[in-house]
Amino acid sequence: MKYRKSVWMLVILCTQINAAVANSDPWPAFDPVTAYLNEKRRSPWPATPVTDPTSKPGLLLVFVSLTMPDASLRSLLKQSTEWQAPLLIRGPLPAGFTATAQRLMGLLNAKGALPIRAGVAIDPDAFHRFHVRDVPTFVLIKSNRCQARLPCGPDDHARIKGNVSIRTALEALSTSPLADVAETLLEAQRDDH
Repeated sequence: MKYRKSVWMLVILCTQINAAVANSDPWPAFDPVTAYLNEKRRSPWPATPVTDPTSKPGLLLVFVSLTMPDASLRSLLKQSTEWQAPLLIRGPLPAGFTATAQRLMGLLNAKGALPIRAGVAIDPDAFHRFHVRDVPTFVLIKSNRCQARLPCGPDDHARIKGNVSIRTALEALSTSPLADVAETLLEAQRDDH
């Protein structure tokens, strides 16, 4: 439980720092209530949590590592907001949470580039649940399946790995048994543009 609390503290801290930098606010709010309200107002993520399996026909999870090349990570961070596909890492960097937060902030606010309004979640359980050993790996799951305390059979998810875009991953997954879910997510993105 202490580890999970630390993880959420890191996520909240990264979110607050990112919001402060993006909005040029020199004094970010560090009290939890203000941070929560600010995040709801500023967040690029949908109002419904992406972990709510009933909010979509399915969900695409993107498994990454902070040791991946900067260009790949920045590209996936940008796409994660557009596609509402959460990026997951197994855990903090070996140097600890401070190094992890610094690495993430360096990616989000690279010199000479526009800031990226995205983030990552630390979820070692998801890496274990889907047997992810290589990154990036894209896992497409059916609605009402494969989330915490929900059943997860072999027909409830499909995956592909490789250094590709989210669109390319979904197009490849549209030939999998979850083709209908992949096509629905692709079509929703086409409708938005």
